[in-house]
Amino acid sequence: TLPPWRVLAYACLREGGPLLLSGGQFLGAATGSNPRCRFHADQVSGKDCRWNTFQTPHTTWTMTHATGFSIAKELGRKWYMISPDYAYGHSLADGYTDVVKKAGGQIVGSDFAPLGTRDFSPYIPKIQSARPDVVILNIFGTDLINFVKQSIGYGMFKSLPIAGPVLMPEDVRALPEVARIGYWGIEWYYKGDLVLGKGNLEAQRFASIYRKRFKQAPTPRAVFGYVAMDRTLWAISETKSTDGPKMAKALQGNEFRSLWSGNSSFREVDHNLEWPMWFGSLRANGTVSDPDDVFDVIDRRSPAESAISDAEASKVCHLAFPS
Repeated sequence: TLPPWRVLAYACLREGGPLLLSGGQFLGAATGSNPRCRFHADQVSGKDCRWNTFQTPHTTWTMTHATGFSIAKELGRKWYMISPDYAYGHSLADGYTDVVKKAGGQIVGSDFAPLGTRDFSPYIPKIQSARPDVVILNIFGTDLINFVKQSIGYGMFKSLPIAGPVLMPEDVRALPEVARIGYWGIEWYYKGDLVLGKGNLEAQRFASIYRKRFKQAPTPRAVFGYVAMDRTLWAISETKSTDGPKMAKALQGNEFRSLWSGNSSFREVDHNLEWPMWFGSLRANGTVSDPDDVFDVIDRRSPAESAISDAEASKVCHLAFPS
């Protein structure tokens, strides 16, 4: 039996197609098999790119390159990686391998754990023997919880930090307090000049209204939706049309300012959003005045520093507008 959100998505597509489908993982699961839509992942702006698809979240390449140089600078250049053994995990491992070479470091060990691993004890002694500066964790959810809990039992994190490509505030809330440690990539944060810039009234209003309505601080996932809808409405206004190709051509390459500092755009070559990414340390319970303030943001990387180049992107993405 299909869940209601998937039934609705299929119904929209069957009945002539909606103006816009916006969303993340669930939208991808609903529409990924339809040739008019593609899963919300690296392939969206890679080999499966299409003229009518725009990617707002960062790719695995950007995540690893935005965080990797910060990890090397802040924590050291000898890395041990634990990654999930499927395509996403391998992409993250490949990205970090590229970064550490450019940073003058080395991978002293790398393991791929099956998704859903409960017992990480075979990996922990290998990490300790390799004596890395930092453990790079590309695992998420219960895998991350299991690994951290078991590693603490071995006393591994008394002097050995952990870091990873991204950790969402929603995921932090789901973690037990003992697992809320480490340094992580941050796709957006609701406060601080390093993220928002000085005097960003749009971001301040967004955070204030969101907190008032939902009783918590906005997260990157909220920003993905906001940006997608904001840019869609702008394209309708700019073209005075709901014609898909006209809107897409208006969107690509158009610079805009939004909920972070600096100009951004969906680049023409692959419709991937070029915007910064951040890096910070995790606070277990936020601050006294703001329990949602779970990150201390310490570094920022521009898309020029972290995104795949236009030349490389054009080798795999070939946008073809309808004639």
